[in-house]
Amino acid sequence: MVQHLTELLEFFPSIVCVMASPCPSRLIQEVGPSAFRRLQSRMRRELFLILSRLSQVCLVNKSMKVAFASDHGGRGLRLFLQQRAGANGYAVVDLGTESDASVDYPDFAKIGCEAVLSGRADCCVLICGTGIGISIAANKMKGIRCALCSSEYDAEMARKHNNANALALGGRTTGPEVASSILLRFLATEFEGGRHATRLEKIKAMEE
Repeated sequence: MVQHLTELLEFFPSIVCVMASPCPSRLIQEVGPSAFRRLQSRMRRELFLILSRLSQVCLVNKSMKVAFASDHGGRGLRLFLQQRAGANGYAVVDLGTESDASVDYPDFAKIGCEAVLSGRADCCVLICGTGIGISIAANKMKGIRCALCSSEYDAEMARKHNNANALALGGRTTGPEVASSILLRFLATEFEGGRHATRLEKIKAMEE
C-alpha cells in the first residue's frame, strides 16, 4: 500500500471532486440531501486522515540511510540494488567492494555492520555468493540481527518480528528483481514490538 502512496496523493484532489459532485436524484431521495452532505464530509475527512498517516509512515522509511557491502560474488547485485534503493528515495552508503577481484566476505560483513553500529547507517545490506557466509559473519557482531532472506515474506517477518538491522542476500542465488522486491519490503516494514521485543531482549542477553 505504501508504495502506491504517491499515486494516491496525486489523485486525491480528483477523489475529493468526485465526492463533491452532485448526488444522483435517486440516492438523494433515498437518504436525503442533508444526510448525503454529512456522508460526503465524513468521507473526505476519513480519506485525508488515512492518506496523512500513510504519508508519515512513508516519510519515516524513506529517510533511512542504507549501507551496502559485498564481496566479489555479490558486487553486481549490490550495484543494482543501490540504484534501485536510491531511485526509491533511500539514502545509499556504498561500502564496496570496488572490483571483481576476490576478497573475503567477513571483511565486508564487518564494514557493513560497523556502519550500522556507529550510526552511519540505519541498516545494511550484505551480499556474497549465497548470502550464507556473510550472514554468519554479520551475526557474530554484537548488536547485529542479520536475516538471510529469499522472499518478500522472509523480509517482512525479519523486520516485523525480529527487528533485523541487516539484510543478507545471495548474489549468485537471487535474481535482481526478486532481490529488489525483498529489499524494498524489508525497508518498508516496521518492527511490531510487543511480545517480539521480549524475545529480542532474551537474544540480547545471550550476547553478554
